[in-house]
Amino acid sequence: MLAESEINTSPELEDSLKASSDQAASLRHPFTVPTHLTMQYGVCISRRDVWDIYSAISYTHNQGTEWFGRTITSGRRQTGLGTAHPLYTIKQEEINNNAALQPLPKPLHPNVTVLHHVFCNNATISFVYEEMDMSLSQVLSHPLEPSISYPAQNHRLIGAIFKQILCGVEYVHQRLHVAHGGLCLSNVLMNRNGIIKLANVGHSILRPATDYQNDFQMLCTLFEEVVSWLGEDPRNALYERIWALLSEGSLTQVQQDSRASYKTRSTLLWRPLPFSPLAKLVAK
Repeated sequence: MLAESEINTSPELEDSLKASSDQAASLRHPFTVPTHLTMQYGVCISRRDVWDIYSAISYTHNQGTEWFGRTITSGRRQTGLGTAHPLYTIKQEEINNNAALQPLPKPLHPNVTVLHHVFCNNATISFVYEEMDMSLSQVLSHPLEPSISYPAQNHRLIGAIFKQILCGVEYVHQRLHVAHGGLCLSNVLMNRNGIIKLANVGHSILRPATDYQNDFQMLCTLFEEVVSWLGEDPRNALYERIWALLSEGSLTQVQQDSRASYKTRSTLLWRPLPFSPLAKLVAK
């Protein structure tokens, strides 16, 4: 063993060692170990083939728009332990095979579809989401039943729908710091409990943009479509006030104004319904 005095500690050697250490640090994965915290708040991109773990069942078109790719309802491959797994929605799109992919922040909000896993293999990226029952586009394609649609109930329906949409959009903007970029009827999904969630958030995170004003304009269009579907006049003073706030991006102000004026019975109901007519719409 060399004595300490015999070890070469020349400045050149120290500089070389420091440079090697800095280079190794720059290449290190940001998540050093798969701790509970990193697994809960981040989604690592696996280089495996998604079909090694999941089994395709059928193509589907009611789980959000397709970004130049395909959407497949899938199940988890059986492990032989008799565990029953739910269905998943796998959305695939092409990507530059040489792109440097970093772990994505994991969306954690009740009004955003759950992103379980992300796979990238052979220039194809696969997002594994929870499966929802149908899109708002499908809901609005059904004629309304008289027992569901009447003036007082229409306000409750509009409020129940847009309260959840706005909460999801606020989360995407303020916590994920990206614009959604695709707020349309097809990208607003619903389950049988009347819970509404935004689709395709993984795509928004992977290709981040901050054109929030475009999102606000798409929210205005969504609002008009829902109001018109319920047979209400979008030119009503109340609806015009909400439309103006949406176009300005005053999402929080929309909810505050609605809650304050609800006492006068002149506006929308921006709180959970004691029963969910939305669930009836999906169950039809």
